Amino acid sequence: MPDQIAWGPKRKGQFIDYLSSELIDAIAARDPLLQQWLRWLSQYTAPANQGEKNFPYQGAANFTLPLTATDVDQLFAKFVQTVHAPEDLWTITPMNERWVETAKPLQDLLTWLDRNLLKMFNVNQRVILEMTKLGTAIYKTGWDYQRYPTLTYDPTGRVVKAEKIRGLPFVDHVRLADFLMPAYSYAIQPDTQGGAPWVGERIRLTPTRFRQWATSRSPFLPDVDSADLELIIKFTESGATDYDEYVRKQEREVAGAKLPSSESQQWDKSSDQMTGQTGSGTGGTRIMREIELWEIHARANTKSDSSEEDIIVWYHQPTMKIVRGIYNPYAHGQRPYDVVRYFPGEGFYGIGVCQQKEVFQQMASDMYNFNWDNVLLVNSRMVVAKAGSNIAPGEPFYPNKVWIVDDDVSKAFNVFPMADIYPSLPLIQQDIRALGERRTGISDIQLGNIQELPGRTPATTMLSLLQEGNRRPDLTIKGLRYEGLSTVGLRIIQLLQQYASAPAQGGPDVGGEALMQLAVQTLGMPEGHEVAQKLLMPMEDAALGIGVSITATSGSANKEVERQGFTALLQLATALYPQFIQAVSLAAQMPGTPVADVALQSAHGLQELFKRLLEQYDIRNTEELLALTPQTEAAAASGQGAIPPPGAGPGPAGGNPGANGVDPLQALLAGLGGAV
Repeated sequence: MPDQIAWGPKRKGQFIDYLSSELIDAIAARDPLLQQWLRWLSQYTAPANQGEKNFPYQGAANFTLPLTATDVDQLFAKFVQTVHAPEDLWTITPMNERWVETAKPLQDLLTWLDRNLLKMFNVNQRVILEMTKLGTAIYKTGWDYQRYPTLTYDPTGRVVKAEKIRGLPFVDHVRLADFLMPAYSYAIQPDTQGGAPWVGERIRLTPTRFRQWATSRSPFLPDVDSADLELIIKFTESGATDYDEYVRKQEREVAGAKLPSSESQQWDKSSDQMTGQTGSGTGGTRIMREIELWEIHARANTKSDSSEEDIIVWYHQPTMKIVRGIYNPYAHGQRPYDVVRYFPGEGFYGIGVCQQKEVFQQMASDMYNFNWDNVLLVNSRMVVAKAGSNIAPGEPFYPNKVWIVDDDVSKAFNVFPMADIYPSLPLIQQDIRALGERRTGISDIQLGNIQELPGRTPATTMLSLLQEGNRRPDLTIKGLRYEGLSTVGLRIIQLLQQYASAPAQGGPDVGGEALMQLAVQTLGMPEGHEVAQKLLMPMEDAALGIGVSITATSGSANKEVERQGFTALLQLATALYPQFIQAVSLAAQMPGTPVADVALQSAHGLQELFKRLLEQYDIRNTEELLALTPQTEAAAASGQGAIPPPGAGPGPAGGNPGANGVDPLQALLAGLGGAV
């Protein structure tokens, strides 16, 4: 169980005063940036209904071209497809000889966790979309433990009381609007250059969920004091955050659509009568009462001025209460947040496509509207009439209208166009589009449009253009590869190593041991034994023995490199198999001689190198591709025929049924415990 903070005399009050003022300053400093994020999200949406425009005339064109969305959608699809194109999201490389046999099983374990528990595809979709739009996104990696009473069925079908227990690693996306740090800091981790003395995450819970959260984390986290619990529940927020309100409004009013008139009137009436309980926007939606907490990760003096400790506190700002305070429970010693950026900026926040495209979308939309108005005005005519020409003031005219005049028509009327044709408008619009493409690096080639290329373009030229166009997106992939997403993979291994070995080291069991037992069953033998030995009885930190990186390399090279790699591997295997046959034949012809020993040792060494190469190519069923089996080697050494291998092999990749026929994975996810 993590140690609760042992505050020195007056230290808790001083820290609360410091934290309260820091939160107020940070929220105020971040508010202009939050409003800018909302404008960028509106820029991406580019709703069709922009209202009526009065210049240069009433009802002039007022369209917004979705240029930002065009580039964001293309880059989002490229990043997600590139990251998740390989079968394994993460690749593990051994850094010393002690982890050579464990690297590939650990990689398989991460893949199994990804598919069954972490669901990284869903997490990465949210992270990459926000990163591409706003330039920055935040991962959070930690250990989730819950224990609370529930109802279940016993073997006879009766409903009985039971205790639900879940202890699993998690990876989640923290929205930028819910992440806070001081304006004077440039990094999340305190030991890096410009590191923040504290970072915070906004958490909102309903009162019922808050009660459960306050008492269901022991022994992983201490319970909340009952007096503080009852006091805080009285303070609920009267509305959603600005970010949540914008998102809900966008979902309710897609392209300017409104609720049906009868429902809208009903909700508006409800909003007037129930102020503070329902929203007062155009759609009028009910707002759920929630309690707002800040999860603060700080480095502070809790005992004396001579030392600082890394602490985690859950802080309620309206009551200035620390709901729960502990020292950092994670053995890796880092804060559980990792940042990824689309393009690096001068400070903490990166530069996104919305920021890059903002001025160009506005300019292109204006030029498009001007061009639209010019087409309308050029094809419209104004009439000049002589006084007394039988035309009333403000009289409309329309096709087939008959004008009755007494004077000569040519003298009484004259028609002239409302505007002239300006061929420069489309040219300026093309120039703006070209400048926008240079800013973001997304052109027609990246969008799959090759109409503007000259005819009979060589394939090598096209490939070069594609590779050149992928330079900027590949920079973002490298950021994911060397920092954010790769660090997330390493943190998962470190969390498994810490909490799986906790019971053996005298600590509480918070679900890590059961998860490792299931992992051993899934990986089979001997892979499961290798992983269990490193994680259940750790002799060194995993960060010292392995390197974790995402498997994806670049947006353009993945498929081509994979195809060429397998072609080269096939050629190598074709050359190696005859050598195995020659070595085994030589050993079988001369059993018990030094020549046979050298031949078998050469074949064994060659196969070991081939096996490591296959693992680098991420070949899972290496046993089916390796030519030299232990039975064949023993038979060749004795001069006998090859003994057929037994049918037993590694366990399946999926879940194994338990003794009662229940899948242990489903039991782990459901958190089913024994009857009380």
